[in-house]
Amino acid sequence: LAYLRTLNLPEVGPQSTVGDAVNGKRLFERLCRSCHAVHGEGGLLGPDLSRIGSARPRSALIDKIRTGGRMRDGYETVTLVTTAGGRIRGIRKNEDDFSIQIMDARERLRGYLKRDLAQVVYEPRSLMPAYGAAQVSERELDDLLGYLGTLRVRTESR
Repeated sequence: LAYLRTLNLPEVGPQSTVGDAVNGKRLFERLCRSCHAVHGEGGLLGPDLSRIGSARPRSALIDKIRTGGRMRDGYETVTLVTTAGGRIRGIRKNEDDFSIQIMDARERLRGYLKRDLAQVVYEPRSLMPAYGAAQVSERELDDLLGYLGTLRVRTESR
């Protein structure tokens, strides 16, 4: 699917390479790496971004960064409320009629029997925060997008 999207990218050319990719990588490491991995390094709470430059047009990346946006399948946010009133927020990894397994904010896989929970709250939004202009300036956004644009399918030379 990512490959098919690359065939229909509306934004190719100079505008897709705007920004300082070196500074963008620093921004990525500061803001994104705790949840997103690139080439095997980084967090597990969000999707792997190793090929994001091949998979998403610039406009889609801007929207996701600025708004946080919708959740991607496999990264649905849930909050589990224990019978004692505790709350555990994380990413739903598996669920059946009797149990639910999540990855919590510390990237621990945890399983719960539903009978031991007071409530399972299915969140409408992603765990990804919205990075508005107060958090990430337009120049920083260009730099971050410059770095993300370098993340493409790697070709092996033999």
